[in-house]
Amino acid sequence: MLHQHFYSQTEIRVLKALFLTFILSMASSVQAEEQTPSKTEEPEAQESSEIAPDSVESLPELGSESGEAASETAAAAKPAFNKWYLIGGGAAAGLAALAGGGGGGGSSGGSAAPAESSPPITPPDTGANNLTPQSPEYYNTEEYQRRSDLDQINAKEAYSNVSSTAGARQAGEGITIAILDSGVNTTHNDLNESIDLPNCGTQTCDLNYGEQDSGSHGTHVAGIAAADKDGAGIHGVAYNADVLSGCANISEGCSETSPTTASLLLWSANQGASVANMSFAYVHSSETRALVASDIIGQPVNYSNDTLKSYIFGTADSTRYQQAQSAFKAGLVGVVAAGNHNNLDENLNPQVQQASIFTMAPKVYEGTSLQNDVALQWISVVNVNSSNQLHSSSHGCGDSAEFCLAAPGTHIYSTVPGGHGYKTGTSMAAPQVSGAFAVVAAAFPGLQLPGSNSLSYLCDSSDGRANAKQCHSKAVVNRLFTSADDLGASGVDAVYGQGMLNLQAATQLIGVAQIQSENGQVQNLSDSTLDASAATGDIVDQQLSEIKFVAVDSYDKAGFVYSGSALTGNNPVNDLRRIHSDRYFQVFTSRPLSSVDLSEGVTLSFTKSGDKPFESLGSLTGTLGFAMSKNQTFFFSQGVDASSVFGLLADDSSSIKELTTTRAFANPFQSFNEASRGVHIEQVLGEGMTLKAGAFQGEPEKASRGGVDSKFESLNAELSTALTKDLKVSLSVGSLRERDSVLGSEGSGIWDFGKGSQTHFYSVNLNYKPTKSTDLLMSYYQGQTRNRASNNAVVEHSDKLLSDSLSLGAVTKLDEQTTMAAFVTRPMAVQSGQAELTLPQGYNGSHLRYGNITLDYAPDHRQTDYEVVVRRAFPELNSFAKVSLLRVENAHNVQGLDDTMLMMSVGFDF
Repeated sequence: MLHQHFYSQTEIRVLKALFLTFILSMASSVQAEEQTPSKTEEPEAQESSEIAPDSVESLPELGSESGEAASETAAAAKPAFNKWYLIGGGAAAGLAALAGGGGGGGSSGGSAAPAESSPPITPPDTGANNLTPQSPEYYNTEEYQRRSDLDQINAKEAYSNVSSTAGARQAGEGITIAILDSGVNTTHNDLNESIDLPNCGTQTCDLNYGEQDSGSHGTHVAGIAAADKDGAGIHGVAYNADVLSGCANISEGCSETSPTTASLLLWSANQGASVANMSFAYVHSSETRALVASDIIGQPVNYSNDTLKSYIFGTADSTRYQQAQSAFKAGLVGVVAAGNHNNLDENLNPQVQQASIFTMAPKVYEGTSLQNDVALQWISVVNVNSSNQLHSSSHGCGDSAEFCLAAPGTHIYSTVPGGHGYKTGTSMAAPQVSGAFAVVAAAFPGLQLPGSNSLSYLCDSSDGRANAKQCHSKAVVNRLFTSADDLGASGVDAVYGQGMLNLQAATQLIGVAQIQSENGQVQNLSDSTLDASAATGDIVDQQLSEIKFVAVDSYDKAGFVYSGSALTGNNPVNDLRRIHSDRYFQVFTSRPLSSVDLSEGVTLSFTKSGDKPFESLGSLTGTLGFAMSKNQTFFFSQGVDASSVFGLLADDSSSIKELTTTRAFANPFQSFNEASRGVHIEQVLGEGMTLKAGAFQGEPEKASRGGVDSKFESLNAELSTALTKDLKVSLSVGSLRERDSVLGSEGSGIWDFGKGSQTHFYSVNLNYKPTKSTDLLMSYYQGQTRNRASNNAVVEHSDKLLSDSLSLGAVTKLDEQTTMAAFVTRPMAVQSGQAELTLPQGYNGSHLRYGNITLDYAPDHRQTDYEVVVRRAFPELNSFAKVSLLRVENAHNVQGLDDTMLMMSVGFDF
């Protein structure tokens, strides 16, 4: 019986993979048999090509850590006469998975690659979610999780930081990373969206482009730095960055023209690259480690020796030197692998404590015209394992410590032609840094060098030596160095250099946040505080919370987005957003002033203030009155609420002060309910008319915020008369001067009210008696405030604020001992007034973009108090009882801040 089997698509892909692997292994065997050892040549100080000692090239066999993949052996062939050598020695098999296939394996002893078929936790990131804050977990996709090294550098936390960063382009968007290597498989599913095609006009330029990988090294390096975030496979550190593939003159490279590294750097810069990754090094003739300076000129090493220059960019009269200098002046940054060795004992082989000679460019070119160009634009990178320890195969930073970083390069899962695989080496550590550079460069377009840096003149547009591109590139590198986690010996050391790459810290505030005005002036954000009064409620904070602005890092001008609420500093309006029942109860239970006649025409009204013992007159609150004549009396007050001296509260016949627990009928402009001292005069003019005039000075009882010590001074004049026997009217005018505040609001920094304000106010008060036992009351106050605060480059204050208050009430005597009252009060609030803010809200290129924001000082919702009170006197007991039902809506002019209170008290009269 004939049995027919139909192969599934998965089985077909597996068969194809097995067949292709067999063909490649056969080809590799043939190649190894046909190649012959090369001779060693001494370097020459010439510009035509990179000349290095060529040894028989067998990539150093890297030691494997426990449980990790063994070293790659597929690249162990011995090419002849190649000038540079790849240094990403350890790897898994190149065909981890075919296109569309499942997981692949590592090399012998390695674990299987993570599965790639599951969908990502979040959709692909296109970079379009800038200024949309996301948590780190948002970025913890399955693509991300397939690379444990991303967590090692705190990448997801960095993406979260960048998602709410000013002018942010996420994950290197808009930055091009040149991968100068063996070429890159440009059709790889995880790289094809990242590939940047060169804009060439010459054949040489075209030949520099590595469209295909001659092995797997360049593709693996490119994936670490910038593989796409597309919902499958893995993604790179800078997953939105572009990749420019360059053919370096290396073993098994894609180069057909043997270009010098300097010419490739210039080519990269001309193609718009910001950073060039160079995961290659000269190999010592022993083939067990990288070539270091002492191998070339012996000990002690004199880095000014021109022989060392021939291994890098040559001397100042060479084309290579000039090409490199042009590349650096275009802002290009070079990231160079420190070199690998065959797990050599550093005590027996101290050379492995030093990074490759090629990493030493900043040391070699000290004292030359290239010194300032290569400084902070050249990074040496060593490989650490998952425990942040130097891998047993990695060269140390050595003399490159000042410009060296440590990064994960051990057992790194990344792209290879046809799939994914693992590799280990400083070649894998370097692209971590290149990707990190792209992330930071894209996140902070306005980055500058700190003013203390000797190269900060590059950032000063008024300096003839200024170079904006170099300024930005050097500032990015400086930020990577400054934010690195210290490893090994404290400070910069010869093993780990500046320390471990920490992308989270590199995307956070280093100094303090500052507000930078359009004219370039800066002030610390923390110096700006606003303590709003109930006159404006929380309306300013509400409006500020709806805007975003950019504050710059005092360290290097990195821009960070803040909510506008940050402009109120450490003084949010939380105090306004709660009802203080205790304050109402304190008023409810307060005792009226006790009066005593000291002598004829001299009266003292007093009560003890606070909890102080009765030790001196300073502990008294009261008024001392002197009757100068029958119609004229002078009063001197200490600690008295000046708002009760004038208006209906001063009329004892209606007993308002004994009844209300609110600010009903009080003059809101008289010292803002603060204890004050002053003098006033009452003059009876005859025919039922009385004139009052007074002056008061007070200080706020509440603790001033922001170091402000506000004081109030007020003048008031009132004319009262009885229009009929049942209708009394009083009219008043006055002026309030606040030395450091505006209608009770205090501030500092951009809210500095240092010159205070001046308010002119008037009032109308009516008392109508429809019956002998009933009083109908009305009081209205309105003020116009001139803000005397100096305008600054951020805030332009409105010079006029209009505010008012209204009280209505009815008081009736039910019998000789019982009084009932009802009051409706709208405490003072701003009716109209604005402020104009000019704040940075993003970037135009590398420059802050400013916008104008109008803030309205008038609250949208007014406080309204409804109160019903009953008071009963018990003369036989010299006592009284009082019950009050109070409903407060939109307290402090804050919407929805409502409460209902029932208060009862019993007291004794003496």
